[in-house]
This record gives sequence, C-alpha cells and structure tokens, in this order.
Amino acid sequence: MSDALMQIARIVLHIKITTKLIITIK
Repeated sequence: MSDALMQIARIVLHIKITTKLIITIK
C-alpha cells in the first residue's frame, strides 16, 4: 500500500463522515 492510496482512503472517509453529519443536521 502506497502513501497516496492511504491519503485517498482518508479523504473518502472524511467525505462520507461529513456527508452523514450534514444529513443528520438537516
């Protein structure tokens, strides 16, 4: 696993968490 893949995975997780928070607030 390269560092780039790890960073992409983190970004995807952050986007999913942020989307869930936005949906929960609305």
